[in-house]
Amino acid sequence: MAKVSDRYLEERRQEILAAARTVFVEKGYAAATINDIAAQAGIATGSIYRYFPGKADLIAEVALDCFHRDMDRWQVLGAESGSPARALLQLGEETRARLTSDEVHEEAILRLESYLAAARDPELRARLNASLEESNQVLASLLAAAQQQGEFDDRIDAYRLAVFLHTVGSGIGTLSVPRRGQLDVDGVWDVLKTLILPLFRVDLTTLATSSEGHTDA
Repeated sequence: MAKVSDRYLEERRQEILAAARTVFVEKGYAAATINDIAAQAGIATGSIYRYFPGKADLIAEVALDCFHRDMDRWQVLGAESGSPARALLQLGEETRARLTSDEVHEEAILRLESYLAAARDPELRARLNASLEESNQVLASLLAAAQQQGEFDDRIDAYRLAVFLHTVGSGIGTLSVPRRGQLDVDGVWDVLKTLILPLFRVDLTTLATSSEGHTDA
């Protein structure tokens, strides 16, 4: 019998995760069942257990995928921009745009579902906390790099500011769930910029106009 390729296994795994994402958004974690996810994926229920031990692993994976995609983007920006301050400005504008998208609305629901599940599952809580802490550290590293290059006020604790920015972003995402289409994301973001931009120690106009077309920093 031919060995199943790693590519096939990964594709099937991603199909299951996509199905789980849809079911968790539509039904919620507590109401969703493995049978629901299998039906959404078009596979036998038993097949899911080949890839995931249980429902908690599925909510962890779909939530962690959101965290890891964010972190990957932050790291790419930091490596490619040539300026940590420019990377921070571009990250802010990309985040503002994403916070009004349908994709981020679904991600906000998934994050909330994962947090509620983690409140009752210590193992899941530990997994999510580890990734949340990692994301804080990645953003703090970008802020610290800007401070080291003299681009950002070094009187501010980089880690605490990273936590603050995460809290604001998560809060906007959370409020967008019940207030979809009604939350003034741009207005909130403008207030945040009013607070944060004075901390930069570089010519923001120059940074913004050279930041891949983002000119409204």
